Amino acid sequence: VRQTYSEPHKIDFWLWVPFITPNMMRKITGLTAVFILLATFVQAAKKPRKIDFVKEIQPILEYNCVGCHREGFAKESGGAYRMDVKELAFKGRREGTGVKPGDHESSTVWEFMTLPMDDELVMPPKEKSQRPTKEEIELVALWIDQGASWPEGLQLKPKKKIMKGEDEAKIVAVIHDKIMASHKEISESSMKPYKNRITGTLVDYEMMPIKGGTFLMG
Repeated sequence: VRQTYSEPHKIDFWLWVPFITPNMMRKITGLTAVFILLATFVQAAKKPRKIDFVKEIQPILEYNCVGCHREGFAKESGGAYRMDVKELAFKGRREGTGVKPGDHESSTVWEFMTLPMDDELVMPPKEKSQRPTKEEIELVALWIDQGASWPEGLQLKPKKKIMKGEDEAKIVAVIHDKIMASHKEISESSMKPYKNRITGTLVDYEMMPIKGGTFLMG
C-alpha cells in the first residue's frame, strides 16, 4: 500500500492485489478441499465409536459379574447387589451408585473393577480365576460415559469363559489320571461279552472284548 500526502488532509491509497490466474485458483481450491477433508478425518478419529451393549458389554458382565450378582444367588454369595437387570444394576448399594450414566468415575461397577487386587472390595474377587481384561474395563468406562444404554427388559444370564485350546492337553491329562486312578487293571479272563439297553430308549447294544495288539483300520 502506498500513501501520498500531496494536499493537507488528503490521503490517496494504492492497494496492490496479486493477479490470480484460473489455474492458480483451481490449485488453491484443491488444497482447501484437502485441508477440509483432513480436518474431518482428524475430528472423526477423536470421536469414540458408539459402544454396542449386547455385543460388547453384556458378555463382560455375564462372564465376570452376573455369576454372583443375580436373582436367587446374590444373598447366598454375600453380594446382595444384583447386576442381571438394569434397574438394580444402576441403583447400586450402600457403597454408591452402581452405574451412573455419563460418569464412569462415579459408578461403583467400574470403580470396583479397577481396585488393587489386595483390596477387599475388588470385583471380581481376587480368588476368582477369570477377570475382565484392561481393554474390557475401558469399554465399560466408555459405555457408561456414553449414557450406559441397556435394552429394556433384557435380563443377563451368567456364562463361563471357554478355556483356550492351549489348555486342552492339560485337561485331557487330568481326566486320564482320574480314570486310571479309579479303575484297576482287569484280567483277560474276566472280560466277557454283554448286552445292555440305552437308558430311556428301546435300543439294545452288545459289547464284546477285543484282544489288544496291532491291527489295521478299514
